[in-house]
Amino acid sequence: MILGKHRVGNCCRLTILGKAGNVALVSDGKKSGYRGVQRCGSVWVCPVCSRKISEERKEELNELLGWARSEGLVPIMLTLTFSHSRQDNLKRILKAMKSALKRFRQSRLWRSLEREGDVVATEVKHGQANGWHPHEHLLILLRATNEENALASIEALRSEWTRCLGHEGLKCNAHGFEVQGAASAGDYISKWGTAEEITLSGHKSKGGLHPFGLLELAASGDKHAAALFKEYVDAFHGKRQLVWSRGLKKKIKIHDVTDEEIAQKEEKGGEVFVLFDFEQWKAICRVRGLRGELLDLAVQGGQEAVEKRLQALQQGPPT
Repeated sequence: MILGKHRVGNCCRLTILGKAGNVALVSDGKKSGYRGVQRCGSVWVCPVCSRKISEERKEELNELLGWARSEGLVPIMLTLTFSHSRQDNLKRILKAMKSALKRFRQSRLWRSLEREGDVVATEVKHGQANGWHPHEHLLILLRATNEENALASIEALRSEWTRCLGHEGLKCNAHGFEVQGAASAGDYISKWGTAEEITLSGHKSKGGLHPFGLLELAASGDKHAAALFKEYVDAFHGKRQLVWSRGLKKKIKIHDVTDEEIAQKEEKGGEVFVLFDFEQWKAICRVRGLRGELLDLAVQGGQEAVEKRLQALQQGPPT
């Protein structure tokens, strides 16, 4: 199948490996992926690698929740943030938030919790009214008689978070300390890493615009969005998206792999829907967001939906 050429921005270059020069779109009906490409492995900057990495990390977290239930633990979701404004520099406030979190996790109250382990996930969005909005999600596994008692033990740390923020020159607002139970924790994990969060949607969501939405606007010529995305890349360089407490993965026998190792893993099993040669793959990469869209279509509508979308590309510019 020969695809037309389109002058559309591209945020990530994937290079075909090997002399055969074929990229395969494969799907097993539940998930989909590409074989035969080289990936950068950046969970922060690359929408393609971020999707793949986030999906595997999500499976790890679901495995963690299953283990927690079998052990009689109570999972609690704690979201931490602070007051921020359009004038704030992302790198500065991110560093300050991380320092406050470190102080918080070293506090006497935190160490007194009947805690089996936890996972910290860092996220950021950008809003027109209040600028950058970095926040931390803590999935905490507690030994407690019931969820009500577990929630109360975490709620008791609210003033401690306010104190730790104050040491870094930050203030806690109404949404700076939010505690939720197991249902909310599971709902967060099920949504984390999904297409609407990590593909080039460009649409505002609750809490602001995802950085990949800024990337889409930048690719369309928005210089302000481009500057914001560069600020984001600089601030998150070298940071980890997920941090498990020491020994927790070993307890549930999850092998620790890097983001780069996940990104380079070829999709196993599944049916080959489409084979692209080098020129066809370059055409696919020129269409902003198309690679992620095809992966979604492969799961949602099967091979017929993928082929229908590719045929539409031949007939005119993408919409």
